[in-house]
Formats: sequence, structure tokens, C-alpha cells
Amino acid sequence: NKQRNTKKKGKLDANLIKRLDELGFVWDTNEQAWEEQFQELVDYKQEHGNCLVPARGEEYRVLGMWVSNQRAKKKRGKLDEDKIKRLDELGFVWDPLQQLWEDRFKELVVYEQEHGDCTIPRNWENKALASWVGTQRTYRKKGKLDEDKIQRLDDLGFVWDAASPT
Repeated sequence: NKQRNTKKKGKLDANLIKRLDELGFVWDTNEQAWEEQFQELVDYKQEHGNCLVPARGEEYRVLGMWVSNQRAKKKRGKLDEDKIKRLDELGFVWDPLQQLWEDRFKELVVYEQEHGDCTIPRNWENKALASWVGTQRTYRKKGKLDEDKIQRLDDLGFVWDAASPT
């Protein structure tokens, strides 16, 4: 730390800097930690096919917290553009809830194309989609569903009253 601080103040001898550089000395530990976590995320994506690291659970606890912090930093405008670009290129999901909505909507589109309607039975084989459909009805009823999402569902022929599907 003393070497880092002395260099930061511009008071560290150039020969010492060179010798420390040759040893692979890390001048910015925060940057190194970011790079290490980014590489962990790259590895995670290679293994899982996405960057949606679980926020809970022991196996990916540290990486999950780091991912969450990147989202929060971007929201507050405290994440460098270069880092945002690198995360974007990796396929980083900035809003996992919006991504989940889009994924379920795509599943509903496929269902509608195959069955000709959007009336998914509660006991449908895709439990997550069946549950999501019910949630959309509830959210609309409570005024918690964006107009854009309502319009997209309407355009698809979504049935808002499950009791009367026509």
C-alpha cells in the first residue's frame, strides 16, 4: 500500500516502479478485483449459457453479489462506460425481471402460435408460464402492469378474465 500511495503522489522512483512492474505488481487492486470477477462471469456464462448469476445460494454468492453491484453502479451512473460495454458484449442482463418477462412473453407467443389462443390451463406442463399468465392478470387488476406490456398482451389476444376466455 505504501508503494501504491507513494506512486499515486508521484514520489516513487521510476526504477522502483519498473522493478515492481517486472514482478507483476498490482497498482490498482480494485481494478484487479473487477477483472477477476469479470473473468468469473465469463466462465459462468460458458458453463450456463447466460449471465444470470443467482443472487442467492452459496455456490455463486460472491459472483452474484458482484453482478448485483454492477447493476446498482450502472443505475447510479458510477460504472465506467468501458465496463458497461464489456458487460454488454458478454450478454449481461441489466434488468433480470424485465428479461424474465420477455422470456415468458416469447413462450406465450409460441403457445399462441401452436394452439391459436392464449388460454393456458393452470395445470399446463410449463408451470412457470402458467403461473406467469396468472401473475399478469393479477398485476393488471392491481394496476401494476405497464401499459406497454398490456398492449403487447392485448395484441397477442391475451385473455384477461380467465373465467370467460372469449
